[in-house]
Parts: sequence; C-alpha cells; structure tokens
Amino acid sequence: MKLQEQIKNAIKDIEERYCCTFNGKVLRNNKIYYTFNTCNPFNNVTETKYYSYDIIIKFINDPTAIQKAEANIKPARPLHKELTKEMLLSYGLSFTEDPNEPSGWLVTRYGQINRSPKEYLKKITPVIQTKKHKYGSEKQYYTIAFSHNGKIIVLMLSRCVWAWVNGICPADKDVDHGEGGSLDNRIENLSLLSRRENLEKRGGNCNQYGKKKRQRVYEELPHYIYKRILNGTYSPEEWDRYMAALENKKEN
Repeated sequence: MKLQEQIKNAIKDIEERYCCTFNGKVLRNNKIYYTFNTCNPFNNVTETKYYSYDIIIKFINDPTAIQKAEANIKPARPLHKELTKEMLLSYGLSFTEDPNEPSGWLVTRYGQINRSPKEYLKKITPVIQTKKHKYGSEKQYYTIAFSHNGKIIVLMLSRCVWAWVNGICPADKDVDHGEGGSLDNRIENLSLLSRRENLEKRGGNCNQYGKKKRQRVYEELPHYIYKRILNGTYSPEEWDRYMAALENKKEN
C-alpha cells in the first residue's frame, strides 16, 4: 500500500477513535501539520488539534502514538497568577478609593523602614508602565511594586482592585478596562474577560494573526510549491531540501 493511502486510512481511523473531523493541513514553523476539529459536548466549544507529519506516520504503525504524544505535552502556562484579597492582606496592602489620587486609589502597606523592628504604614505610589502585545496596540497601565521577604513583587493595579473588591481575580481571565481607558481603575470601568474576548475587543485575535502570517509565508513561496502544499503532495523532506537550498543561495 502506498504511503498516501496509508495516511488517508490513518486520518479516517483518527476521526473514528477520537470523534473529530479532519480539517486539512497547515504550515507551521516550516513543518506540515494535520488539523482536526473536536467539539466539547459540555460547552459546545470547537477545539483544533494539530498533529505533525511524524505523528501521523507513527500512528500508522502504533495506534497509541497520539496518546503518547499528548501525554508528553506540558500543560499550558496560565495567563496570570491568581490573586486574592487574602494574599493582598498577607502582603500588608490596603486599597482605598480616592479621586484625588492620579490612579484613583490610595495604596498603603504596613512594612518596616530601615530594618526597624516596628512596622509603619507606608504609602505606595502606582507607576505607569507601557505594555506591548503582538495581537494589539500598546497600552499603559498602573502597577505597584514593593519588597516582600527579600523579593520585589510587581502587581497590576487593575487586578489588585478587582481582587480587593470581589475577593478573587482568576488566573485565566484578563481584567479589561472599559470606555474610561486603561488608566481608569474605578471598579465600574473594570470587567473580567477571557483572553480571546479581550483580543477581539482590541481589534485582532491570535487566529487572524496566524492566518496573516501563514498567508505572508505562502505569498513568498513559488507558485508550484504553494499549490502542492495546498494539495498535500509536498512532503516535509522536500520542504527541508528547499529551505536548505535557500540558505545556500543566501550564503553564496
């Protein structure tokens, strides 16, 4: 049996085993990946899984190859660290809404001064920092910094305010600023959004970014290679040889 027929049979077997639908091939990091869409029955959310060409080849001989590959995947890193009001109190922090403050909040903390055994109430002045995001524009936010047990801790004021008022600020959510702007940290101007909702509100998302990036890569390829990639007849070995030839051409 030819390799292409074995791959087609492996795709059908994956669809039956994992209740998913084959969605074509994509080019990521100079490698060809087979994409499958799965639907979560609990929340009706469609997820896309990417399996490399090597995994599909291994699956032909070993049906447990996908399970082994997914078992070795490290869990996704959380967007933020969970922040609770109890944690803020353990740091000795206190937040009081004050319209006279530039940030809108008076931030104080109990701490030592010059290693004195006594603790004093100190005022912490929030500082404006500019944060960059590859899916959206640059924005300015208020942050606070202080020393705790010999370590410098930096926290976003918006997340602190949300945790102080509501008791907890989840690790998997962004604190979004409303129409008042990113420097307006009044609780009325804050809301919890998922990362996808936040990116869509900014006017872009990771899928659009990846699509534009792939389109830019495809446009730079010769037409005959681009056509074969779409048809699925361009093997990873041919791609490696093509990239090696380009590198040699640049060096010469």
